Amino acid sequence: MDGCSRHPINPFELWLRLNYNHGVSEEFASPIDASTRICAVYGFPIRHSASPAMQNAGIAALGLNWRYIACEVAPETLRAAIEGAKTMRLVGLNLTVPHKLLAVDFVDAFDESVKNWGAVNTVRIEGRDKSGTWLPIYEFTDTQPDKIRAQGFNTDADAITRSLHEDLGIQLAGARVLLLGAGGAGRVAALKLAAENVAELFLVNRTHSKASAVAAEIRRRHMNVKIQVGYPRGEVDLCINATSVGLAAGDPLPFDNRQFSLRQALTVYDMIYRPAETPFLATAKAGGSRIANGLGMLLYQGAKALEIWSGKTAPIAIMRAALVKNVYGADDSK
Repeated sequence: MDGCSRHPINPFELWLRLNYNHGVSEEFASPIDASTRICAVYGFPIRHSASPAMQNAGIAALGLNWRYIACEVAPETLRAAIEGAKTMRLVGLNLTVPHKLLAVDFVDAFDESVKNWGAVNTVRIEGRDKSGTWLPIYEFTDTQPDKIRAQGFNTDADAITRSLHEDLGIQLAGARVLLLGAGGAGRVAALKLAAENVAELFLVNRTHSKASAVAAEIRRRHMNVKIQVGYPRGEVDLCINATSVGLAAGDPLPFDNRQFSLRQALTVYDMIYRPAETPFLATAKAGGSRIANGLGMLLYQGAKALEIWSGKTAPIAIMRAALVKNVYGADDSK
């Protein structure tokens, strides 16, 4: 009797293996069964995502009978997709481009982090028990909740500053920073940088009014930070790309090189992690800047999301190794 006949593959597990062949599925000792719970990341596009590799490695290390998948969800269907997660009782969701701002209107409750940073990148599906207490939905095994909700969180803000500290060694307090992009991730980054007491923050966005709105909010909340919409003159300590420009082959640089040169930046950070070195980072490196991509940010926001869902401490080293292998094709650090 061969191995397949001894251990028949559940059709959904076969689908996962065919569609998420990140070298992760073989790490699971137990097959998918009727008690397996699902987590997902929603994005548009989504095929570049390394989150399944990272999260499935963390889930396996914690001994959870869960699986994590990636779903391409167009912005106009996001509300329905979140409602679908509630209906199907998914454990939770991660949200990536372009959903982080949109989701604020589509979740049922906010964590304090969403109130602080104004965007949702993590959702926990919860049920209300007979005493009125909201619990993670996976805890309802023998009973039925009387109501189900999606609670939103933001794990990006702390992840970006931790990655900047660890990957570039930069001290944000007193720094001059140019931030490219004022969308979901960019807005969170701008507010977090201001909270870290940068001295000057320059905001550039394709839609000028969006950058102006973020700048106005920072002026209200952080009067000690000098904020300007537009490019800086002279040297900056840090330049961050918080746009999606660079995800697709052939994308231009995410800034106007007639108004700014990366040679003005001592350090350069791209929130994009695939490709591992975007033209933005390659140009910065050629100009002598220290560079880092968004792998660290992905790691720390994802680890925090796993902790929110599971109530367990995330296995950071295991999740990092899975990310590095997935993005760089290597088993060691980059």
